Amino acid sequence: MRVRWSGKAKTELENTLDFWSENNKSDSLRAIFFVHNDHHYFPL
Repeated sequence: MRVRWSGKAKTELENTLDFWSENNKSDSLRAIFFVHNDHHYFPL
């Protein structure tokens, strides 16, 4: 299954990724994101 992004949708996706990268520069948020995305590092 191939998905073709329209120019507008692709731009919105890139803007969203840019927004998240700009707003998640906190080390604690980055660490939480890392923990929740790597099962080897779950604290439980």
